[in-house]
Amino acid sequence: MMVDTSEATKADISRASALMGSVDPDKKLAMVLLIKQLMIQLNEIAYLKSKGLKADLSMYLFSEMCSVLKELEPDLVALYYDYVLKFMCDDSPPKNLKYSERYAQAAAGARQRFIDRMRTELAAKAA
Repeated sequence: MMVDTSEATKADISRASALMGSVDPDKKLAMVLLIKQLMIQLNEIAYLKSKGLKADLSMYLFSEMCSVLKELEPDLVALYYDYVLKFMCDDSPPKNLKYSERYAQAAAGARQRFIDRMRTELAAKAA
């Protein structure tokens, strides 16, 4: 699945902004995008597992995406928890996802670049 920044809609960003007023807007946007991608990846893992398919690559990518969370500042960790609670409660079950392990492997390069870019951007902003 290619990274699509339109996943973080204006409504999501405005809801996120209302939660944490003191955090930089760029960090808020990065956090919204990260959480949206984590949710998509988690849905993909659940779908693959429910179909009895291997989800090893998807689980590896999910753990790589989550590894960024260990490096966050305390205010960003609080922001992450607030956003996760808000977005996970509002999320509806995915509609008929049709992913295959082959598709997941084809998208691995793009996802890894996204993960690397997010890690670099968050680390630069946190420094």
